[in-house]
Amino acid sequence: MFPRSTEDVSAIVKIAREFQVPFTGRGAGTGLSGGAIPREGGILVAFARMNRILEVDLENERAVSKPGVVNLDITLAAEGRGYYYAPDPSSQRACTIGGNVAENAGGPHTLAYGVTTNHVLGLELVLPTEAWSRPAARRPTSPATTSPACSPARKAPWRWSPKLPSG
Repeated sequence: MFPRSTEDVSAIVKIAREFQVPFTGRGAGTGLSGGAIPREGGILVAFARMNRILEVDLENERAVSKPGVVNLDITLAAEGRGYYYAPDPSSQRACTIGGNVAENAGGPHTLAYGVTTNHVLGLELVLPTEAWSRPAARRPTSPATTSPACSPARKAPWRWSPKLPSG
């Protein structure tokens, strides 16, 4: 199934629960661990159509995106302004943010800046109970004084890292 919205995902989860069918979320399927393989069969929910960057807020070093956004596109959205998204797995040109979150993706920059979990400030989730989990409304914060784990956020904001000087 290829949902386009959180409401679509909720409807899929409702049907899966009603008929007691397992479901598995899938980003781009680039993970080497097999996290997107529905081992027990059931419904495979592919997030490829949920692929929009909703907001880029460099003043607060945040971005908000849907789970199907390609990892590299997050960096390209801010690259010209001296920022990049630090988690950069080797599949960065194909892997998606949702898959990165599910697998806690890393890459070379993460040696200095941390893996995906260190850059996600909040998530909007559809739980197996059909309930939506939404973080509190986002308010501007200072990255120097607020840890990502406790920063209020809406949908899926990402923390930016300053671009390192080359050479």
